[in-house]
Amino acid sequence: MDTLKEISIKQKLKNIKRVSLEIGKITLAHDNFPDHAEEINLKNLEFGLKNLANGSVLKKTEFVIRSTTGSSWKITEIEVK
Repeated sequence: MDTLKEISIKQKLKNIKRVSLEIGKITLAHDNFPDHAEEINLKNLEFGLKNLANGSVLKKTEFVIRSTTGSSWKITEIEVK
């Protein structure tokens, strides 16, 4: 979310309609024990992004998240109205 906000400010983007992302395997250990790590569900990630976007310039943005190999992520497209 911070990266998207930085891009929108730097490039003076307003009314961001859609952001497409490619996300590799993301795991999270709620108790800081790597053995207890679980893969994050992409629908849960999308829900979290929408909640973080509330109250910001991204509040009306649609997030399209696609799964990919590896463990990295990248923004593949930003569509502006």
